[in-house]
Amino acid sequence: MEGGQGTESTISEPSTDDDFEKAILSLPLQSSSLHDRIGEMLEQIGTWMDYNTQTKHKITPDHAYQLDVAWLTGKNPEIAIEVQISGNLTEAKDRLAQARKFNYRKVIMVLRSSDMHRLNSLMRHELELRSWMDAWSIGAVYKMYRSGEKFFKYYKRLRESVFKEKSELDLII
Repeated sequence: MEGGQGTESTISEPSTDDDFEKAILSLPLQSSSLHDRIGEMLEQIGTWMDYNTQTKHKITPDHAYQLDVAWLTGKNPEIAIEVQISGNLTEAKDRLAQARKFNYRKVIMVLRSSDMHRLNSLMRHELELRSWMDAWSIGAVYKMYRSGEKFFKYYKRLRESVFKEKSELDLII
């Protein structure tokens, strides 16, 4: 800072669902649809956290329902995630209810902010499921993904414990 003036970024952070959707669509990901890109981001976040992550994962091998994203510890269910940015909210809720019945310890629905009122109406009489469920916005997933990219870049280096013969040390920046 020179003369007491700070430099301000000219790139503004996304703030609306539309902004976050555009930001997600601009990320260098494999998938093309917004739904699949969000699933891919959640799969990566789970991988960073050492979960066995699966997309389009059947709740049990012979179950009719499949989850958009599942985070497992080995083969044990941990977190079930449904990305519900279009389509039938009731069916997504039912898939998460089934996941909970098969011992997923947490269930998450990712949805647009505008769908929150409808979800709360559907959950009004679902006390058990509501107690285990979180609702995440598209923006929250985006922020978690971008923060994770930064954090896990360094965390991976911190955890690394492999002998490497070096003539001198490099500064990690």
